[in-house]
Amino acid sequence: MDNHKSLAEMRWQIHVYGEAPADLDAWRRRYDLPMRVFDWRDDYRQAGLMRNALYLMRPDGYVALASPVATAERWPVT
Repeated sequence: MDNHKSLAEMRWQIHVYGEAPADLDAWRRRYDLPMRVFDWRDDYRQAGLMRNALYLMRPDGYVALASPVATAERWPVT
């Protein structure tokens, strides 16, 4: 799936470009957030994206949060 096409689903979602750790999948399921994991490509780096980072996308397609650490350990929301 293309990262722009995924934004047609107008809801909060997580994007990871590269690899997402397994604990992140369990965390996002807890909060009913869809997660899109895109295979890393060099043009993502050229666009300014970080490899294996977490991007929390707002329903309007804007980035609400960009974290270089894509792990649930970093987000202990209860």
